[in-house]
Amino acid sequence: MIRPKFKVHLFKKSSTQDNVWSSSFEDISDSVAINESSGIETRKDSFSFQIMNRKLKGDLDYSSKLGLKQPDLNRFTIRDNIKIFMWNGEKPNDLNDALIIDGLVTELNQKTDENLNNVQIKGANRSEVLLSNMVPTAVGSPNLLSPPEIIQNIVSRINKFDPQKKLLAVLDNATMYGADNQGNLINLGSGLLQSTHADDTAFDKISYSQNWKNAYEQVEELSGPKYTDEVGSFPREGKYMFDIVNINTITPEGESLTFNALRWRSKNTDITGKISEKASGSDSFSTSTVSLGTFDVVNAAIVSGGNNLRGGGILRVVYNQSSMGRLGAKWKFIPMNKTFNTIYNREKPYITDADGDRFPDSYPYTFTTISEATVDGVNPAGAVDDDKEFNGVLVDETGSEIKRLGDDIVKLLGDARYKASFELRYGTNIYNNGNLYSLEIPSFGWDNTATNPAKVLRLVNHINKFDNNGWTTTLKYEEDEKIVSDVVNT
Repeated sequence: MIRPKFKVHLFKKSSTQDNVWSSSFEDISDSVAINESSGIETRKDSFSFQIMNRKLKGDLDYSSKLGLKQPDLNRFTIRDNIKIFMWNGEKPNDLNDALIIDGLVTELNQKTDENLNNVQIKGANRSEVLLSNMVPTAVGSPNLLSPPEIIQNIVSRINKFDPQKKLLAVLDNATMYGADNQGNLINLGSGLLQSTHADDTAFDKISYSQNWKNAYEQVEELSGPKYTDEVGSFPREGKYMFDIVNINTITPEGESLTFNALRWRSKNTDITGKISEKASGSDSFSTSTVSLGTFDVVNAAIVSGGNNLRGGGILRVVYNQSSMGRLGAKWKFIPMNKTFNTIYNREKPYITDADGDRFPDSYPYTFTTISEATVDGVNPAGAVDDDKEFNGVLVDETGSEIKRLGDDIVKLLGDARYKASFELRYGTNIYNNGNLYSLEIPSFGWDNTATNPAKVLRLVNHINKFDNNGWTTTLKYEEDEKIVSDVVNT
């Protein structure tokens, strides 16, 4: 028989120093209920649990097995460090292998009635709290960087501000940014930030600047096709995804430590596991919900390509006529504001521009990087005779690019898509957020046969619960734009 178990460890925040926690922990595994949720992208990695308040009913004093003379609400402090571990069967040799979440307390509540006296503790992944901080980012010519290099730069600066939180991020074959309690850098060897496209080609070097945006939003923005795809090639890989993972390591001093790490990668199309209605053990489920809806449909869009050399905006309207006829108009504004500058910067090395106004010094001018065949406007891409025609060719080329990008987006996202949720019979840690899973559910018509194939969906969120009924895991899946574009369901 599988016997689920758990541990909850409390590391007290220093009362005199910010972002410093005790090196020893208090075991608070007298919790009566635990909820934990984690997912990819901006889904919040959070936890909550309840413990019995140690106030004796009818007594004016407080007492506990630890001899503390205070209620449990005073036992915790905002930003205390909480680690929750869950496992089935025998306890693992290294408890960190069973780590569910490493978080910080963000909220305390006490519920009291004639039958109940509980303290509820809520919190979020410690790196989630860290990434919510605003950091300035400024990357520009001539020192352009790729999107993963900029993300690594963001994490590096966060660690310098706040090293005790131990957030890690590393490009392939590079040293991880992280610090132990002594401030020593630790090399964990392998990378977590994908440094090239899945086909091993390099990312474009880009400029990027933000003054008042938190780190999570910046990583989310840098993960989109606006920055990760070459102009005109959408969807090269679809949107990139990121999440927080736990990394176990041994320091040079022999100490076993667990770090939070930021993992950033393309949306893959390799199926890594399955959920089956007929399965036994951890692959089987007790309850399920499947929906097919228009919640994420985009079939019409206004696409912005940025401002031209005279400051005017460049907009194009795109739509999926078939989808609009079936589902109605589902509009979205899509900013691709770097497109004009990307196109201009390709041509810039060939322009003689002594006065710095971004226009050629003399005419006629013949474009080197833009051919006449690619321009959909009235200005030829051959020789142009003045600033107006020069600007017009760049505007037309930008319009063509963002229209092509926008057409692909509304084509991919113009149909209803599936979402599915499964509560497994047994709690488990074997499923990885962001991966694709084959769902073999005959009662839904997903028989895994040639005529009724299994449905392939991406795991976007998992929820762990531990209470008097034991440990259960709920997995939530979605059919995203990458699955749709690669038609991996056939």
